[in-house]
Order: sequence, then C-alpha cells, then structure tokens
Amino acid sequence: MRIEIDTANRTRRLRNGRSRLAVAACSALLAACQHSSPPASAPAAVEVAAPTSAAAAAPVTETAPVPNPATVTTDEDALADLLRYAERLRAMGAVERKQELITQGTQVPKSGQGTSPAVAPSPKILMQFALALLQTREPVETARALGLLQRVASSTEADASAYTALAHVLIDNLTTIRRLEDNLERTTQQLRESQRRIDALNERLDAMRAIERSMNAPPPPHGPRPVRP
Repeated sequence: MRIEIDTANRTRRLRNGRSRLAVAACSALLAACQHSSPPASAPAAVEVAAPTSAAAAAPVTETAPVPNPATVTTDEDALADLLRYAERLRAMGAVERKQELITQGTQVPKSGQGTSPAVAPSPKILMQFALALLQTREPVETARALGLLQRVASSTEADASAYTALAHVLIDNLTTIRRLEDNLERTTQQLRESQRRIDALNERLDAMRAIERSMNAPPPPHGPRPVRP
C-alpha cells in the first residue's frame, strides 16, 4: 500500500511540475511577444489642400498673330516662279535668249567690277541669270553660271533660303558634268596622240615596203650592144 501511495504521490508531483513549466513557458512567450511587437502608431494626419481659384487653375494661352497670306511669299512660290522662268528660257529662240542674256547681264556685273551692298543683285536674279547662262551650252558661260550658283549657296540673306537647296543640286550636277567633260577631253587628246603615232608608223612601214619591193625587183634584160659607127 505504501509503495502504491508513494507512486501516486510522485506521479501527482510530476504532473504539477509539468503544469507549472508549461504555464511558465506560456508566460515567457507572451512577454516576448509583447516586447517585440511595435508600438501602436498614431493615426496619420490627413493633409487638406487649399482650394485654388478657377482663374489660377486654368492655363493662360496666347494667340499668335496670323500673318496675312497676301503678303507672305513661301519658298515653294519662289521655286515655282524660277521653274516657270526656266521653261520660258527653253521655249525662247536664239535671238530672244541672247536678248535675255543681255538684260540679265546688266543686273549682274562680272567678277572684278565690284558692287556696293545697296545695289547687289538679289539671289533670285542670280539664279535667273545662271539658268540663262546654262542655256548657251558654252564652257565659259557654264563656268560663270557655276560661280553665280556658288554665291547663292553661300549667301546669308533671308531671300536665299528658298534657292539654297536647288543651288547645291545644280552645283553638284555642273561639277560632275565638268569632271566628265575634262575626262572626255583628256581621252580625246590621248586618242589623237595615239592616232598620230599610228599614222607615223604606217608611213614608215609603207616606206620600208617600197624599199623592199625595189630590192626584189628583177634586173632589166640585157639587149645587144649598139654598134658604133
């Protein structure tokens, strides 16, 4: 009986000890959770924007002045006028074209004469005179037209902006044509020199053949000697 009573008491003590340990462990866990959890933050204040007036919120727009179409000349109009002038030049006869060259030449002095800025020809006049010079198909006039086009291409005037691109295109084309003409002239000169050498060699060959034929010719037949009286 004592052994059973002691065994029951020990079992009861072990159970009580386990219960105390479990309660202590739970208390420690609760304390740790309370210590590690962040403090409750205060509610964030809500910022209220100040009301703005309708005049301040609305953007201010300025209307640009509209130019008068009757007084504005666009680059397209300037180029269209120049192309129409080129068509008139092509339709002119030799006499009319010569008269047009004289008329345009009075407005554009030759290089070396010099002009004051007040009476300097406009880019439009330079382009028209260059087109008129190109219709002559003469190397001297073509070179002069190239100089006029270069003046327009390098001009800083406001009126020159409409003709700058066309002037550059014509300059490139004329430069290419002049290079091809120079190559053609050089090739033609070489052909003439070669033909001259060929003719000289043919003459020498004909002379040698004539000498050869004279050397291979049979001697004249021997006839009876004349009787002296």
